[in-house]
Amino acid sequence: MLFGEQLAEGDFRIVKATQQALGGGNTTRFNRRGFHARTEIKRLHNRYGGHATRFNYLGEWHSHPNVPAFPSVQDELTMRELLADQSGAVNFLVLAIVRLGVTRALEIGAFAYLTSGHKVLCKVEPENNAYDNGD
Repeated sequence: MLFGEQLAEGDFRIVKATQQALGGGNTTRFNRRGFHARTEIKRLHNRYGGHATRFNYLGEWHSHPNVPAFPSVQDELTMRELLADQSGAVNFLVLAIVRLGVTRALEIGAFAYLTSGHKVLCKVEPENNAYDNGD
């Protein structure tokens, strides 16, 4: 999951990218565990002071080690389902896909899924020395 801080309208900083500790997938499919996700979101809200208008669940991330950092058909379906599950609490969710490219450079594809049904390419700007050693 991605947990973000809103810096300005349309401008977010990822403050935490979690990984699922327990299995639930294979090299081409990922099964998100809902209870763990809800627990993690509550924990992150507490960690960042419960300021939901500033710090909140932003979306999801995963890797595509063998294919481009672009959403698959299953990714599209999953993001639309997750957005629908929010019951109007949010008007978008972000999906970030990462991979190590042929030149060994990190490639990041990020897309915002809107409640209107549209998908928007997001600009990603990595911060210098961005490292979170907290859990």
